[in-house]
Amino acid sequence: MAKISLARKKELNQPDEFITASNKALEYLKANQKKIVNGVCVILALIVGYSLYLYYSKTQEDKAFFQLSQDMAWYEKATQTNADAVSLEEIKKKSDAFFDDYSGTSASMLARANYAQLFFLKGDYNEAVKRYTEFLGNVRRDEGLINLALCALGQSYKALNKPEEALRNFETLVDSSCPLKKDEALFHMGLIYESKGDTEKSKKAFSRIVDEFPDSMFKDIAKDKISA
Repeated sequence: MAKISLARKKELNQPDEFITASNKALEYLKANQKKIVNGVCVILALIVGYSLYLYYSKTQEDKAFFQLSQDMAWYEKATQTNADAVSLEEIKKKSDAFFDDYSGTSASMLARANYAQLFFLKGDYNEAVKRYTEFLGNVRRDEGLINLALCALGQSYKALNKPEEALRNFETLVDSSCPLKKDEALFHMGLIYESKGDTEKSKKAFSRIVDEFPDSMFKDIAKDKISA
């Protein structure tokens, strides 16, 4: 039988490093079992909580967009044959109900603009101004949506006989890099300056429509205003 060297005997008598490490790990787990279990439970709770939050958020968004589409379809159907079929009080009730349930959702931003338009159509220009202003305060950097709101806000102020506020919003729109609604804003600016007796600024606004927006629906009227 082959003899085992003294060095080998010592090596064999040493505890295996893996076994030693495993034993230490087991001892640590036993000693700290409660802490570890609690820690794992906290992590799992956070994961589950976050997953539920994402699910709830998505569910709320889906519900909000669905409700907004239902509200707009309700108004369109109700007013197909009679524009006065829906009262201002009914619109306010629908609007309040929507924001009670879905305030803070992405759909609520579009809802502000849609309800503002309904208030404008019903002649409640103060409420329209409020809603459009709230919309502009929450809208992201989407220049198309911003221009639509600025144009409607300008028209609301114009209807309230507040020409300076109207001009301020129309001028902001005209200075934007997005062409959407610029011709309409210039048209209203021309009319406001005309009513103020500022012929030079009025014709300048109308001239920009003719020069910059040849396909504008306001072009022919603008030409008449220039030549008047």
